[in-house]
Amino acid sequence: MNYPEALRYLDRLVNREATAGRIHGLSLDSMRALVDGMANPQNDLRTIHVTGTNGKGSVVSMVGSLLMAAGLRVGCYLSPHVDIVRERIALNGEMISEEAFADLVGDVAFYVHEANQEPSYFEFLTAAALLWFSNEAVEVAVVEVGLLGRFDATNVIDAEVAVVTNVGRDHTDGVGDWQRAIAEEKAGIITENNPLILGKVSPDVRDLFVAEKPDPLYSLNGEFNITSTQVAIGGQVVGFQTPSGCYEDVFIPLYGSHQAVNAALALTAVEAFLGNPLELDVVTEGFRSVELPGRLEVLSRHPLVLADGAHNQDSARYLAEGVLEAFPVENCVLVLGVLEPHKPSEILDELLKLNPEVVITCTAPSERAISGDNLASIALDLGLQVEVVQDPSEAVERAISISRENDLVLVTGSFYIVTPARHTVSLFKRDF
Repeated sequence: MNYPEALRYLDRLVNREATAGRIHGLSLDSMRALVDGMANPQNDLRTIHVTGTNGKGSVVSMVGSLLMAAGLRVGCYLSPHVDIVRERIALNGEMISEEAFADLVGDVAFYVHEANQEPSYFEFLTAAALLWFSNEAVEVAVVEVGLLGRFDATNVIDAEVAVVTNVGRDHTDGVGDWQRAIAEEKAGIITENNPLILGKVSPDVRDLFVAEKPDPLYSLNGEFNITSTQVAIGGQVVGFQTPSGCYEDVFIPLYGSHQAVNAALALTAVEAFLGNPLELDVVTEGFRSVELPGRLEVLSRHPLVLADGAHNQDSARYLAEGVLEAFPVENCVLVLGVLEPHKPSEILDELLKLNPEVVITCTAPSERAISGDNLASIALDLGLQVEVVQDPSEAVERAISISRENDLVLVTGSFYIVTPARHTVSLFKRDF
């Protein structure tokens, strides 16, 4: 199987089921059957497992970078991808090559055929990542949950360290005691008697995490916290207090106080995994090397163009706060593309803090995209000035064309419009 053939094979799976594991019916049976047929490659791996409503991809990337700085051979599995599917599977910070990916898809397809399986897209890629990490003899695999946790396809692993970044209302109808229901699912990634690193959660749901019997349990603003933050050129300088010690004046090349929180989670998780504090030079190098495309990513300076995959109310709030902290601007031109089942009104409610002069709505390249026309109606109901440009690339081009030298162009609502934004901005050949 060559690379184009591998992509076509995966496209067939996407058309049939593009969900993170089999959440309907709440069962890991299909995924367990698939890895059983592959001789359970996950059992060869030491793993750190990360879930949460927001920030889990950032934490995975930070954990991986810190572990690499400590000298370990590290595999990272993330979702979704921003540009190409190979981004999801990386070894020591380098995504899998086209040739290796094609071979890997062919290998997993063989197991699927032999076992007469019908895995989802996410199940297939999860199995592929676990197999590749096993074949490559990684010393630790850092794995991001696709959706919730307990019945996510990734939960065939028994993590040595579990991380829960937060509990938000994404992927729920908000009916009843949704917060406890979501927390209980996320708590399902905890391995009894192994460490849990717990981020921003309500005290009302803490008992659900305790019930899974982690040992130890480290909580944000309890056993670890942020001691200082200061905006800096290209990111921020942060101080941390962890269960093992204190780290001062650490530069993180990322914007927003939420990324400082993610860094604290990552640092504490790595300490728990290694069983000892890290040298300051390891922490400095690990964070300095972090790259997170589509998270307050600066695409241009004149005009200032930022791209962020914020797709729910919480992430939109973090985005607005991050912009106001690091990029004080007078005028904002907003390019918005959103997918179902997310709620554009909630995203826009948070982005109103930026006082957008105009909102340009587009239709993201996905079957789940909310049309630019529907997004425009929602924005108009909020009293915003709106233009509809259905194609994301053309929407970004329009935003840049009407922006002034000191304006901010913000592209957000979904990772699906980050790639078109990046390609469009590159054509303008501005001073980046």
